[in-house]
Amino acid sequence: MLAGCSDKLLQEAQDAVAAKSLDPASVQFKDVARCSQPNMVSGEMNAKNLYGAYTGFKMFYYDSSSHEVAINTGEDDSLPRLMRHCFGNEITRKVRAEVGH
Repeated sequence: MLAGCSDKLLQEAQDAVAAKSLDPASVQFKDVARCSQPNMVSGEMNAKNLYGAYTGFKMFYYDSSSHEVAINTGEDDSLPRLMRHCFGNEITRKVRAEVGH
């Protein structure tokens, strides 16, 4: 369990996101918060790559009802769907336009 998080849902989300990285203990988080929808969390995470260097903060979404994690790597097909659950359709259209989807 990562330190500094008192909300069980936020902690669950951070643990799930960290588990998807190469070095879970080194993952950094910021702006982690509950979404307007129940059981949804969004935030930013920064993880190390194979060379041990941090790759930069990327948005993530976590759905506790399905334990699904989506990280904005440009390769995660579940990202738009989880964004819609978290924020609604308008934000999804905006991000898709920005990343060229």
